[in-house]
Amino acid sequence: HEGATPPWLPGVMERRTGAAVAVVLAATGALVVLPTPRLVLEAVAFEQIRRWYSWMKNILPWVHRVLGRGGAAATAASPSCQCQVPGLPALLPIQRLSDRVIRVVACNPGKFTLNGTNTYLVGTGKRRILIDSGEGRASYIPLLEKAMAEAGCEELEAILCTHRHYDHIGGLESVYAALGKRVPTYKCTREGPEWSEYKYNSHEPSTVEFLHLEDGQLFETEGATLQTVLTPGHSEDHACFLLLEEPSIFAGDNVLGHGSSWFEVLDDYMASLRRMAALIKKHSPGFQLLYTGHGPEVAHAERKVTEYIRHREAREEQILQVLRSSRRGTSLQVARTIYPSVPTSIFFAAHSNVRSHLFSMEKRGMVKRAFWELWSVAE
Repeated sequence: HEGATPPWLPGVMERRTGAAVAVVLAATGALVVLPTPRLVLEAVAFEQIRRWYSWMKNILPWVHRVLGRGGAAATAASPSCQCQVPGLPALLPIQRLSDRVIRVVACNPGKFTLNGTNTYLVGTGKRRILIDSGEGRASYIPLLEKAMAEAGCEELEAILCTHRHYDHIGGLESVYAALGKRVPTYKCTREGPEWSEYKYNSHEPSTVEFLHLEDGQLFETEGATLQTVLTPGHSEDHACFLLLEEPSIFAGDNVLGHGSSWFEVLDDYMASLRRMAALIKKHSPGFQLLYTGHGPEVAHAERKVTEYIRHREAREEQILQVLRSSRRGTSLQVARTIYPSVPTSIFFAAHSNVRSHLFSMEKRGMVKRAFWELWSVAE
């Protein structure tokens, strides 16, 4: 009263503080000891680790430059590179795939990039279009220069980027340096709350001024016409390019030459696969190839895309079976059941795909969620 502390207040505050501490300690102990909270906490923590691991890839181009594997020094490298990965057929570093398309592998083989990122020189004249630029490895630029010289290509008319992941656009600056100038570079840009589900913050050079890609936008060079087909899912800005003269599709990372691809939002990815299937069917018979972002080209395009769609549908049923048998489980438990012996580096992507499946299935009323990460089949 009148500014004085009531004599009973310190005792009450002490008791309340003690009770609050006891509640916090009890809750912490429950999270650690009780099975369900502990598993939920483990799944949430694993997802944060996966995101941190993905973010760490942002510094890879910088690491390559420090180690002398990328940047302006690339022109001093020998025009050859290693495109072989154990268990996969080797690709030639430079290979003509049609009268209009030459593949140049970006010399960055790995678990996710397979033989390396495929870049494509498109057209038949002295000015051509380059699709993707690799990640900036030093040995790529001499290969690109050799491919251009052998094809009679004197300059690039434009560079089209399938999406923003560093292994596809990290080499843009080294390409500019080799050409001695910047060329128009196009990439889809997506902004707004409708794209907020996409969380993967991959490397995107701040020094590159991208021109925006529009769905259906045409790019013409001697001997080739490319039509833009926006295909989100793998990333929000993913785009494919339909080569009208053949016809064929530059598939980016929507479809790979080996195995299945990672995606960030399943619903968008499935819609994009179905759009690709419809385009292939529209141009059949006569459709030629899928020029993939990684691995060899695909001759049986409709069959391959259908396999990708069915694979996702089968994985969804597999997730339901796991949840039915266990009654409930976290995304991490489901992923461990489906992928019991996958290496950790690959398991990050596998777990991410399982989570994307679960979020999609939740939207469609197939599963329900409690405590952020505890999933069960919806009744």
